[in-house]
Amino acid sequence: MIITGRNADKLQKAKAAYPGLVTYTCDVSKEEERAALIEINRQKSRRAAGPGAPPERQKAARCV
Repeated sequence: MIITGRNADKLQKAKAAYPGLVTYTCDVSKEEERAALIEINRQKSRRAAGPGAPPERQKAARCV
């Protein structure tokens, strides 16, 4: 699960409580931070849907 928020301390506390979390500090009211978060998501989607991934994952990555 991925969570975002403006407060890095709160995100770290959540991650400590739930080690499987992926956290990103991001203020979605700021266009440049939204754009950076979208780019991170695109990069991760492409890696997750590489040549060895099942076809449905490859298709999903192209839609991002």
